[in-house]
Amino acid sequence: MSNKKMFALNEDGVTEWVVAENKNQALSFAAGIWGIDCVLEYFKEYLQDVPDGTVNDFIDSFAKEVPRSSIFTHCEYGDNCKDVITRTIGEFLDDTTKVPSYFAYQE
Repeated sequence: MSNKKMFALNEDGVTEWVVAENKNQALSFAAGIWGIDCVLEYFKEYLQDVPDGTVNDFIDSFAKEVPRSSIFTHCEYGDNCKDVITRTIGEFLDDTTKVPSYFAYQE
């Protein structure tokens, strides 16, 4: 069984939630969705604020591990968000079988 964790990516904008084993896997998975150019733009923005920042610093800042005990309300996208589920991140992770995988986004 994998070591599943939840990561919130880009908390300063539209946050994307990804299930992965570690921060690098989460960001790599997201890059596969967004395209590497998008991730490089985020890195360039990071370097404007932190000129001496490294790639590892960027990843630590951009991909935040969410504690399993955190409460998360998930709303299935659609008309008036009819299907709302509130559980801990750990409960959602227990039901996730594919790693890495996309979980949700938050505007």
